[in-house]
Amino acid sequence: MASSRYWSYLCRGLMVVLLLLAVGLSGCGKSGQAIIETDIGHDTSMPGAHLSREGVPPLDTQTAPSALNDTNAASISQQPMESGEHIHFSSTATLRLMRTPDGKAFVVRVDNVRDLYAVDMTIRFDATHWQVADADMQTSGIQIQLGEAPRPDFVAVNNVDNTKGLIRYIVTQLGDATAFNGSGTVAAILGQTLIPADIDISVEMVTLVNRNAQAIEVVVR
Repeated sequence: MASSRYWSYLCRGLMVVLLLLAVGLSGCGKSGQAIIETDIGHDTSMPGAHLSREGVPPLDTQTAPSALNDTNAASISQQPMESGEHIHFSSTATLRLMRTPDGKAFVVRVDNVRDLYAVDMTIRFDATHWQVADADMQTSGIQIQLGEAPRPDFVAVNNVDNTKGLIRYIVTQLGDATAFNGSGTVAAILGQTLIPADIDISVEMVTLVNRNAQAIEVVVR
């Protein structure tokens, strides 16, 4: 019985991943699921956003690889909402690419999302002026740091190309656990050096999917 339930969970996750890959290859994510409103990469900072373990200062670029080896222990902290701000849901979620206050990383944050089960995301950056640091030294290649929206039970693609300036990230939850609701961190991008003030970086494509493999409308700001 347990084995049958496990394979059911795995099949659900794989179906979602295959859907995301199909959408990404066909280009549907650009027009159907994501509405790109503004070019992000210049004024992306947000006060209070930072990368840390609970009770530990923001990660230093030189110590980030070792601190991120234990991906289960590492987490991206969430800041409490400002007074008077309330969680609300609408038919459209919001995705933001924000610079951390220390200038060493970007955080990809989703807000006001309902029933988020999987994400497929492509980010482009100017590789001639900035390089991404590896968040998982135990895995070959260069990866960005996993977030919790959605919970990354199965990582289909997590790859950084520092030559082309391209990041591909596809993860999905597995099982019958509640899909992600509200606001949270999709992923974090650590830099090998401080981020230039005028760095050209943007979310080129993003597809959010619910547990029924249906697309969630999202606006990138």
